[in-house]
Amino acid sequence: MAQEACREPAGKFASIEGQVQVRGNEQQAWRAAKPVDRLCKGDTIRVGELSRAAVVLVNEAVIRLDQNTTMRLVDISGKKEDRSLIELAKGAIKSFIRKPRLLSVNTPYLNGSIEGTEFQVSVAENAASILVLEGRVLAPPTTRARSRSIPARSPRRRPAPRPHPASWSSRVMRCSGRSTIPRSRQPPLMRAVWRQASKP
Repeated sequence: MAQEACREPAGKFASIEGQVQVRGNEQQAWRAAKPVDRLCKGDTIRVGELSRAAVVLVNEAVIRLDQNTTMRLVDISGKKEDRSLIELAKGAIKSFIRKPRLLSVNTPYLNGSIEGTEFQVSVAENAASILVLEGRVLAPPTTRARSRSIPARSPRRRPAPRPHPASWSSRVMRCSGRSTIPRSRQPPLMRAVWRQASKP
């Protein structure tokens, strides 16, 4: 989308490293992202191999995009009482914000409604996961997935645990509690993993 046609601003780039592209809501072609670019409602950001990007949304949330990540800014509101919506097609994002905001993150396997200040969402080929460090989340799996709650462990000490065979259920999971910040060396508030449902 041309910059002068951006009637509904969604945010701007805070940093760009490597191959980062943007596609407007009504455009087919990708264009190379520039630090001066404004991001608009409906824009899709694509981060390539060995690349990184960070965006600051109009609701003051900072979202860091890992390599091989594709994210769409569906509806971003600067009003604290409004819920914003982003879609994560693949890859991983991490969000920081000083004050809690309402944010929904849709993926092929889960739709998470988050109210907090720090969280991570990742999408792999057949699975998606959400890690809440501070805040609460309502995250039912989609009809394509089944869910299992995984006890949270500190990501500094070991990689995220893989789900293993057990009794699965498609239930809504809520979580809330005291905040955990990096310097406290406490485990994340919640970790949940969703895997694609097997064929009957």
